Amino acid sequence: MQQNDVLIRRRFNHEDNTLLPQSFDAGLAYDLVTLCNASYNELFSTMTRTRWQPPEGFELAVTLHEPYERGGPTIGFIATREDTIYVTWRGTILPVEWQEDAKTGQVVCSFLDDGSHVEAGFHELYTADRPNHPSPRSVVLDYLRAHRTKKVVVTGHSLGASLAELNGVDIAVTLERDVTVVSFAAPRTGDPQFAATYGRAVPSSFRVFNTFDPVPGSVPILVPGFQPTYYTHVPQAVPITFGVPWGGFANHAISGYVSAMKRLADTQSSDSKNVVAAGG
Repeated sequence: MQQNDVLIRRRFNHEDNTLLPQSFDAGLAYDLVTLCNASYNELFSTMTRTRWQPPEGFELAVTLHEPYERGGPTIGFIATREDTIYVTWRGTILPVEWQEDAKTGQVVCSFLDDGSHVEAGFHELYTADRPNHPSPRSVVLDYLRAHRTKKVVVTGHSLGASLAELNGVDIAVTLERDVTVVSFAAPRTGDPQFAATYGRAVPSSFRVFNTFDPVPGSVPILVPGFQPTYYTHVPQAVPITFGVPWGGFANHAISGYVSAMKRLADTQSSDSKNVVAAGG
C-alpha cells in the first residue's frame, strides 16, 4: 500500500520527464485551459456579433468587460458548473492590451495593505473604474459576494494569467474566501512582497508554463532605472515542455497548452488506473 501511495503522489509528466506537484490535478487543468481558450472565442464572437457559449457543461453567469468603455471588449467571463464558480481571464489580443502589457513600471497594489507592488498595466486593467462602467475586479467581487456557498476557481492565459493571480489573491484577502488558481503562461505579476503574500493567501495555486515559452520571462526580474523595480513569479511552478526551442511565440499559443494539458490529463488518468489495478 505504501508503494501505491508513492506512485499516486509522484504525478510524473512523461512528456518531458518532470515531476509534477503531488496535488496537481491535470484533469482540472485541462478543463481550465479549455475555458481559457473559450475566452478568446468569446472576444471573436463579440467582434463578429455571433452567438457564444462556454464549453459544454459550463453555464455562463457574467461576461467581464475591459474598463476602457461601457460594453467594451470582453476580457473574460464567470461560469458555473455544479457547486463551483469559474472565473476566466483572457490573454492579450487588442492594441490597448499590448500597451498595458508594456507598462512594466510598478504601482502599489491597491487592495493589499502590505506594501506589495505589481505591474502597472495589469493593475490598471484589473482595477480601473470608469463612469457608469465598473472595473472587472468590482464585477467579480460583487458576484462572489452574492454567491458565498460555492467553491471558487480562477484561471487565465498570458495577460489573463496575471489577472488571475491578482484576482485570486484579492478574493482570498478581501473576501476571505478559499480559492484555487491555475494559470497558464503567466508573466511575472509583482514584486517579491506580492509573491510572498500571494503564496500565503493562495496555497492552492499552480502556475503552468511551457519551458520554451518566452512570455513567462517577458517581464524581467529587474527593471533598471532611477528607482529599480524587481519582479518574481508566484508559487507554485508547474513546468511542462512542448514545441521546439526556436519556436518563439508559437510556444505561447493557447492551442499548444490545450493539447499539452489533454495529453497530461490522459496520462495522469491512465497512471492512476494502473496503480489501482496493481492493488490500490
